[in-house]
Amino acid sequence: MGLFAAEGAFNGLKVPIESAPSFDLGKRAKECFAIPARVIATCFALAAFVAAILLGMSAGNLPETILTRAIVVMVVAWPIGRFCGAVAQWAIQSHIDSYKQAHPIPADSSSAGTENSSVPGAGDGKRSSQTLAAAPTTT
Repeated sequence: MGLFAAEGAFNGLKVPIESAPSFDLGKRAKECFAIPARVIATCFALAAFVAAILLGMSAGNLPETILTRAIVVMVVAWPIGRFCGAVAQWAIQSHIDSYKQAHPIPADSSSAGTENSSVPGAGDGKRSSQTLAAAPTTT
């Protein structure tokens, strides 16, 4: 197999091992959030818009009145949602930071406990061609 992964695992595509993604969770936690405050604000504003339209229709108001009020409610609801999203984002990030301080990752975790490992390539951060060749493939 050499430098390529098993063919069957990728529907006939040969993927070089060097192109396998690496994940650095420490850096990732600071750079992006699962749900940014803008997304929460947008969802909040759209939910308020839909609610205003449904309530206006159930009250029997004119379409112009319904849309005007719904747009005003949407514009007012977006900053409220942005604030709620920012608070949630801050709370999640502070929890992640406190967890990292309480549970630090050792500096040299790659050599800890892998001397007697029976898995080829375990602990070196790379997947060897032997490991990929031994991996079961689904066809």
